[in-house]
Amino acid sequence: MTVSLADVRRAALAAVLIVWPLFAWSQSAWAQDEPPIDDSAPPVATEAPRQLPGAPVVQTQLPPPSPESSSAAPSANNGIVVAPLGAPEGAPAGLLDSQNGGLGTDIWTGSSREEIDALLARLPVASPVYSERELARRLLLTIADAPVGAAPHAFLTVRLQALLKAGFVLEASILAANARVADDPEFARVAADAILYSGHANAVCSDATAARLQNSDRFWMELRAYCYAVGGDSAALDLTRSVMAAQNADDKAFDILLTDAMTHKALDPGPIPNPTPLHFFLGRQAGLPVSVGFAKQLGMPALVVAMDEPRNSPEDRATAAELVLRAGALPTAHLIAVANAQTFTAAQLATPKPAAASLPFFLGQALLRQAAAQAGANNAKASLVTAALSHGMKADLLEVAAGLQADIAVAVEPQAAMPTEADLMSRALMLDGRPEGAARWSAGFDLQADADRARAAALQIELNLVAPTAARAADAQSALAWFAQQGIAKAPQDQAFAALAFGLYDALGEPLPVDAKAAWSTLSATNWPGRRPSAETSAHLAAAVQQANRKGEALLLILGAIGAGGPGDLAPDATVGFVRTLAQEGVPDAARLLAIDALLLYKPAPAPIAVVPAPAVAPVTQ
Repeated sequence: MTVSLADVRRAALAAVLIVWPLFAWSQSAWAQDEPPIDDSAPPVATEAPRQLPGAPVVQTQLPPPSPESSSAAPSANNGIVVAPLGAPEGAPAGLLDSQNGGLGTDIWTGSSREEIDALLARLPVASPVYSERELARRLLLTIADAPVGAAPHAFLTVRLQALLKAGFVLEASILAANARVADDPEFARVAADAILYSGHANAVCSDATAARLQNSDRFWMELRAYCYAVGGDSAALDLTRSVMAAQNADDKAFDILLTDAMTHKALDPGPIPNPTPLHFFLGRQAGLPVSVGFAKQLGMPALVVAMDEPRNSPEDRATAAELVLRAGALPTAHLIAVANAQTFTAAQLATPKPAAASLPFFLGQALLRQAAAQAGANNAKASLVTAALSHGMKADLLEVAAGLQADIAVAVEPQAAMPTEADLMSRALMLDGRPEGAARWSAGFDLQADADRARAAALQIELNLVAPTAARAADAQSALAWFAQQGIAKAPQDQAFAALAFGLYDALGEPLPVDAKAAWSTLSATNWPGRRPSAETSAHLAAAVQQANRKGEALLLILGAIGAGGPGDLAPDATVGFVRTLAQEGVPDAARLLAIDALLLYKPAPAPIAVVPAPAVAPVTQ
């Protein structure tokens, strides 16, 4: 069975919305409304955070520790046990296995630890481009042995930090609550932070934060005090507070928040100069709002809460949204709610296009969205939505703009001779998982005009990858043949797109008409303009795929070369090489998603430089 991009995006959104209440972000950013959790077992996700083609959603829980590793931690530990640094890190830790999107237990074992750490530092896990963000998430959550070699940080610590930075708070908290790294204070702190950010109250005082019982750092003593308070051990709480006072480690803001959390008085603690995730957690317990200034001090996990907080001003929420949207950290519906809450002047709404151009990206999108919603005439609505999508394309944020405008775009009636609108509308609707709405925009092209015919053919090629049917497959074959027989000669500016389309179909194993195969053999040897990996990266990637158990390294190299902005401005041959490599490395679903994003985010390139062999980016088939 073929799974369409629309199915993938709907499943992803549904899964996120199912687990969203765990963060208690719907009514109050600080509110805690969580069902009881059995502390005798590590917490598990009620459903996997996302779904991929061919990867069914299953309940995610770490496997039990292996017998040989169980001596590395106290017997009460039911989670994964990992040995100290300088030694193998014990049983593989993660949330994804071969049944739910994992990439294999040996993806790191052939790689150098030093090399993997360097590549992880450049990983664009915080990206608005779905294909990149999803593949990065899979890499970080795959149950796999750590790469071999000494390192300054535990491999699991590095992975948790990357997940938190990107806003994958739920995934990070589940992994943190189940995994252990013996005698590693840094891991213990990052794991505690993940659990606190998630609001997982019953895990806060579990074995996952056992460091609070011995560590004399202020953070751990405060967490110890909270756990004594919530457990009703007033004598231990008083003793802990006395020790903190004696060490000049008392914290007025913590004291107020602890009282708030216990009594629900919601007293304002005032400014907190150096807030920690514990301050954040206690405030949520007490039902206090998260200000954007406070959230900026903590980073992405707090910013998504501040953005969603209705008690913050619309302006402050827009400030948070401007930061959050670039990481793709939450469902578009939340960004839309913030956009709808903005207030604009009559003058701005009267001349929305020039007004939007002078605003930050998110506010410009919000203005154009509101103006389009209020526009009565169909053509005016189409023009405003197109302007918003054009801004998204220029800012390398078309996928974000598509999410913000798609519900209005789908209501616009396609008209003849609207090529610019048809091009951007159809791309946006496909990016937002609305292929039927996108298909309607074929009516906007004048098939007697060569430029329009090229974009109409491109739409047929894209639709077949996004949501394939027998009819769309036939249409795509005709479109590919048209590009090979007429399009390349009639519209030289579309040669790069044709090369990209031919190459991606070939890399994915999709059929190509005879004429398109012949054209691809020529176009593939053309040195197309656009971003491409350095010769060093290309050689590194070729070496990684030709050696066993370096799959993770190869995927990190690809993601790093693409970058957080996505594949839209890559040279066509570079994109094709990356997609081919993903398919050869056994992740055809990720290859297809990248190919779709590459086509839909594609920025027209100028004429090719020369017909000469391009630098090799695709490895030799093993």
